[in-house]
Amino acid sequence: MTQRQHSPNADRYFKALDSIAPHDLIGKFVQTAPKNVQEATKGIIVNLLGSLPAYTLDAALMATNMKLASLLFQMQITGYMFKNAEYRMSLTQSLKGVPRLPSTGTGMPAEISGTATYQNASGELVTVNVKDLAEALQHEVDELRKELATIKDARESELKANLLTYIQALPEKELSNLTADISEDVMEAIKLLVETVMGKIGGDFHAPQGMVQQSVINLAQLCMWQMVIGYRLREMEALDHGLSLDDL
Repeated sequence: MTQRQHSPNADRYFKALDSIAPHDLIGKFVQTAPKNVQEATKGIIVNLLGSLPAYTLDAALMATNMKLASLLFQMQITGYMFKNAEYRMSLTQSLKGVPRLPSTGTGMPAEISGTATYQNASGELVTVNVKDLAEALQHEVDELRKELATIKDARESELKANLLTYIQALPEKELSNLTADISEDVMEAIKLLVETVMGKIGGDFHAPQGMVQQSVINLAQLCMWQMVIGYRLREMEALDHGLSLDDL
């Protein structure tokens, strides 16, 4: 790897993650990461490699160094995004327990009286008490709100059980926010890690058009490793910004 100056944080991130063996890093991830995050990482690998015929699983795939390095980079960014999505979901859940400010209006006026006359389907004139009618309508509105809240909660639970679905359902701006604030230190660490990993698997980061060979199984393991690296990078970055990983 070419020697050059790096920021202290980028160097620290790099050294911390480069010093951990892949199976140890993945093992800790399996033990500590939420189930929906683990399922999301598996889903990415299935989407990436699952369309290949079963007989190719032991076969070797050829790619240029540039394409493989790009894949490693994208996997780390994906892991980073998964951790941010996990933070966002946890924060949303926490805010559910915070009481809302009272609304400026009320469903019913303080005083209501009088009668109203209307023509029913049979053509008869019917007179009703306005207060009774308003209370009945308010009750229907309240019941409808409860039904909508139940549907919304069920949808949120479904989305949160599947992190990939949750991310895909986010509005475009919120989706871009999952990676928009990635620090220069993290980006630099990712580039360092990609360069180092390429060297470990026989690739040459500085020969972009050179060819490198990996089996499908090894490539799947490699993708998982890189996503976990990105996931841990976001944790380290959060700690540096004073965020509690236990509270998020």
